[in-house]
Amino acid sequence: MSNTSSQTSVALANGQAAAASFTVPALPDGAYTHSYTVTAVYSGDSNYQPAVATQTVQLTGPSGDFAVSLNPPQFPVGTTVSVTTVLPVATVAGTLALNLIDSSQNVVASVAASSVSSATNVTPFDIPANVLSFTGIVTSGNNQISSVSSTSDLTPGQVLTGTGISPDTTIISFSPGTITMSGNATTEATGTSTTITSNAALVGFAIQAVYVPTVGSGTLTGQINFAFQA
Repeated sequence: MSNTSSQTSVALANGQAAAASFTVPALPDGAYTHSYTVTAVYSGDSNYQPAVATQTVQLTGPSGDFAVSLNPPQFPVGTTVSVTTVLPVATVAGTLALNLIDSSQNVVASVAASSVSSATNVTPFDIPANVLSFTGIVTSGNNQISSVSSTSDLTPGQVLTGTGISPDTTIISFSPGTITMSGNATTEATGTSTTITSNAALVGFAIQAVYVPTVGSGTLTGQINFAFQA
């Protein structure tokens, strides 16, 4: 990642502001948040005394404040995944919680906060099979699901599971309130509203780790983005 240019301003004693452009080093791998302190030094003149002012500049990477990794790196819903977090603090004393977040930033599953005392932690996360579920009416002999409660995070190719839906049935297309399946519903379909689950593949999710120290600095957050395996 290349260096980053920025501009900041410093308030002067006479009420004016001086603007300055500067270049700060890139994040080591472009991934994590880091703060830099920019210091402005005024040497003084016949009217004003010398002065020093500082301004904090923060670069924020897509992974947040610290590294998060998954083992395995790709997996289907219903899997237990190991989440490794590496906290950027010398002394660790606090709690660590995990959240599974959908594309709308909703928390759909979580691991409750627990105490941690080391920088590197491996936490098992049981990913539920019904991460992406909704209700709809499945009618025998018909490949349309009607009265769909939500199509958020659905995409063609995802596998559907539910009463009256044959194994390996996928989404062909959808519109608000309606889904077209790759095959007709079976005779088990009730024709009434039922819960349907998608395998949630092909769309973006994230696992977020939240570290809350017992004392000292504020909350730190790390995140890794991924897509469920089909």
